Amino acid sequence: MASIIIANSDKIIGVAPLVNIHSIKIFNKDGATIDNIEQGIKNIPADVDIVCVSQSISEQFVEPETKNRIKQLIENSEKIFICACGNSSSRKEFDENIPALLDNTISVSSVKTGQEISTNSSMSKNIDIAAPGHDMKCLIPNNTNILITSGTSLAAPFVCGVIALALSYLKSNNPGVTVSFEKIKSILIETATKKEPSELYGKGIINVSSFMNKIKQL
Repeated sequence: MASIIIANSDKIIGVAPLVNIHSIKIFNKDGATIDNIEQGIKNIPADVDIVCVSQSISEQFVEPETKNRIKQLIENSEKIFICACGNSSSRKEFDENIPALLDNTISVSSVKTGQEISTNSSMSKNIDIAAPGHDMKCLIPNNTNILITSGTSLAAPFVCGVIALALSYLKSNNPGVTVSFEKIKSILIETATKKEPSELYGKGIINVSSFMNKIKQL
């Protein structure tokens, strides 16, 4: 997932290869749990601007109290949370996952080349935007091989990389401008290439050039 953002090699160049990454462990031998995600959010360093969550837990397995605590933690953090909406090849019902379904996150679905929705991208009422996440080239840690894989877990870091470029541009060229999560989300949605249905594409597919052009006008 990190290589989507920061890869900088003769094989792959990430979306924002010069940014710094801080990894937070939420997996143990039993996998990722909602309690681990909650603790992981608490462990985010103060100087982190953008948080990529490529792991979600189905809402049906999360107690309302836990959901509210996570919602409050994200709201109080004043950081930009980008979350994978989830991977479900069955589209007979909505697949709502936490933290992606929360209002104070940007929930991302996955599209293929040609802008068609990925076969395993979940159907959700809470998707905000779609981004490339199908047949993505990734670097494998401590390995010279390239992994080609798909999922909303790849689409979320793509969006993170784009927003990282935007924040980097503003800090370098317009340091007096403060951009809130709400503003970033609004510009992302406003500049998206419109695509329906919303339960698969959200407000549309990320349009990187239009997004960056709008950022440069701030």
